[in-house]
Amino acid sequence: MRRRSFLLSAVAGSLAAWVGPGCGGVTRTDLPRSPSARATGNVILDAILEIASLAPSSHNVQPWAVRVESPRRLSVLSVKERWLPAVDPNNREMLLSLGAFLENLTLAAAVHSLHADIALVAKNARDALVADVTLEPASPPASDADLARTRSRRTLRRKLDTTPLRAADLAHLERLTGELAYVARGEGSCNYLDEVTIEANRIQAYRDDAQAELVRWIRWSNDEVEQHRDGLTLPALEVTGLTGWFARTFLSKESLLSPSSRERAVNIARELVPNSGGWIVLGSKDDGVAELIDAGRRFQRLFLQVRERGIGLHPMSQALEEGRFREEIAARIGVPTPQFLLRIGYCGSYDNPVSPRRPPGWFVG
Repeated sequence: MRRRSFLLSAVAGSLAAWVGPGCGGVTRTDLPRSPSARATGNVILDAILEIASLAPSSHNVQPWAVRVESPRRLSVLSVKERWLPAVDPNNREMLLSLGAFLENLTLAAAVHSLHADIALVAKNARDALVADVTLEPASPPASDADLARTRSRRTLRRKLDTTPLRAADLAHLERLTGELAYVARGEGSCNYLDEVTIEANRIQAYRDDAQAELVRWIRWSNDEVEQHRDGLTLPALEVTGLTGWFARTFLSKESLLSPSSRERAVNIARELVPNSGGWIVLGSKDDGVAELIDAGRRFQRLFLQVRERGIGLHPMSQALEEGRFREEIAARIGVPTPQFLLRIGYCGSYDNPVSPRRPPGWFVG
């Protein structure tokens, strides 16, 4: 079985060298609009929640749930079944994801002349109830430009140029986020972040719990994508064309647990990390609930601005998930509490988003 897995992986890898797009897996736009997108009986509220659901999350687990208390009051909760105990045992990344969700909700509400007043309720990262949101009348309506940015946001793993960010672009991103450090390609600290990211990927590739958790959230077949509308799909991992078809047809996601597949995952990380214009380290003052939610919101604001400037972004925070590196990164880069490591770089083209999303009816109760 190990030999068969190795041979199939090798064939798939060689196909990737010469096959272009085509034979692709199911993407977000391919999924039929579910009747359960109409979740609340309120057209505006449904539209707001649909935009909120486009927030990024680790492994695309979409850890949020919403309880409608009244037409203008919502409770936002985290879903324990969507936590990632192997790579996120303290729910740090879960709260960052909920921060991005709340940022999207706020932007969408403003387009409908509503102000989202957010009151944090959670005292610690394991509390199910995270925040209460009250939608209050506001005028005039905000521009819908952020809605377009939210719909078109996408992670780019490849295609990143090694040219450092221009000063004007960096200044614009810094104004949006605060607590941000940019480490340009060619700086010594950039090589350091490359190295610890590769090492963290190697550690996780050979940690059985981390790999099993990853496999749980990979949606290998088109049927799985349509059934779950979450997780990591092959198009989102940029396994496309005939290579993607080959993987879906001849491999199983369980094959990722084989030694050859684990080593291949490390090699992919080794290939990716130096191919960018550097790293952005986005941090906060501490790991409190309020700080994590705020960091997630700032991260989403950053992410929504890069595409129109021809910049690609790839969250690659494995080194922050392996505790032995986090304090060292904080000291070396000068960010008090690092929350995100982001590969960043200019890109010549931008593909449309592909990762699926659960419709509001699936997470509203």
